[in-house]
Amino acid sequence: MRANSIAVTTGVVIALTAAMGVEAQDDDADTVRRRKAQLNQLSGPVPPPLPPSQNQARMLEEALAHFPEADRGEVLALAEVHFPLEMRRFSELAVRDEKGAMRVLLQVVRRVVDLIEVKRDDPQHYERLAKAQRLETLASNLADTTRHLAGDHKAKAVEQLNKVLDEAFQVRQQIMQHEVARMESELQRIKALLQKRDEHRSDIISRRLAQLTGSEALGW
Repeated sequence: MRANSIAVTTGVVIALTAAMGVEAQDDDADTVRRRKAQLNQLSGPVPPPLPPSQNQARMLEEALAHFPEADRGEVLALAEVHFPLEMRRFSELAVRDEKGAMRVLLQVVRRVVDLIEVKRDDPQHYERLAKAQRLETLASNLADTTRHLAGDHKAKAVEQLNKVLDEAFQVRQQIMQHEVARMESELQRIKALLQKRDEHRSDIISRRLAQLTGSEALGW
């Protein structure tokens, strides 16, 4: 990876505030602060994340060893920002089910590595994917909070959750539209290749025949 190393702690993010800690280009600071304040009003302050145990730190190193070309700091930073729910699940499993915890962690690291590649090749699409993941985390946290509320507080939380889901739907539509455009472009490339092969049918067959019979002319 060509990304610069990012100094981060390897603590597991267990709060929405951590999930929203890094703002994307399309989420302004006011929007992020408003979302944090809304969650705090509904559920109260969220405790800070706990540092990882030695066992968790060892598993993190083992998972990262599967991707030697990945930048360790960047992978950890994006994992904690974009996949806090999965990292919380990893933290919970690490206490009683190391194999299960490792499976979850490897999935997260693999998804982060894929995100980093997208970020390098298509920054705009990366922002869409990152925003979709943040909204999913926000919706999950807000849903958890809503289940423990009643009356006006619950109604307010449901209203906010509906707005988040509406925004998430729009972002997912954009992601799918991008994928459709990519597939259409790939289809056009394959069609052009087929046409070119038809035009050079005799040459292609003759070249393959020469390869199979050992009569292909020597190159330079």
